[in-house]
Amino acid sequence: APADAPVIWLMFRQHSWESGTSWAGDGAMRFLLGDSAEADQLRKQFNWKVFPVADPDGIEIGGVRFNVNGYDLNRNWDNIDPKLMPEIAAQHGAIERWLKQGGRIDFFLSLHNTETSEYVEGPADKRALVDLFRRNLTAVSNFEETRAEPQYAAVSSTPGMKGRMTVNQGLYADFQIPAMLMESRVSRHPKLGGRFRSIEDWQAFGAGIIRAAAAAVSGKGL
Repeated sequence: APADAPVIWLMFRQHSWESGTSWAGDGAMRFLLGDSAEADQLRKQFNWKVFPVADPDGIEIGGVRFNVNGYDLNRNWDNIDPKLMPEIAAQHGAIERWLKQGGRIDFFLSLHNTETSEYVEGPADKRALVDLFRRNLTAVSNFEETRAEPQYAAVSSTPGMKGRMTVNQGLYADFQIPAMLMESRVSRHPKLGGRFRSIEDWQAFGAGIIRAAAAAVSGKGL
């Protein structure tokens, strides 16, 4: 894509035990890098940037959501210490350098797993983009919103307390980019006939994320 094309930035496996996000990332990249005419057009129309494994040490040691120093990698985005949380420092630094060099970020998403909830949250003043992405994802994938009302991110997960900002909260606070966080369920899924997502289901979900994000950034419904 041209250098001035819209930029979509994706983050997977921010918490090591949320392995479904890696399979979704695998499906997303297989689709995006594939030989289809649709994928070719998406590569020509958008610049794609990806953090494929945001918690490498946690995966290596079989961790949960904390790095080897005991810090939650989806908190502390307002209190970054490069020695104690090098993962956050590296990811935040990459985004900061990109923006300082004149780059743009039109869409940012960090994908997570939880037990029974499924939702997307993002900045309240970006709600048109957040809502369009959520509707698109529902239309083209096995995503199913579990909250009756749209979810918009608070300033912090614990306002007034240092070290409690999530990735989307921190990136919005620092750079005002449309940063979102998605939870995807690992329990039995009603949209799949009450069964668990298989690897193939997660991969299809990842391809859906690519389609839904690209359309949302273009202002299109699916």
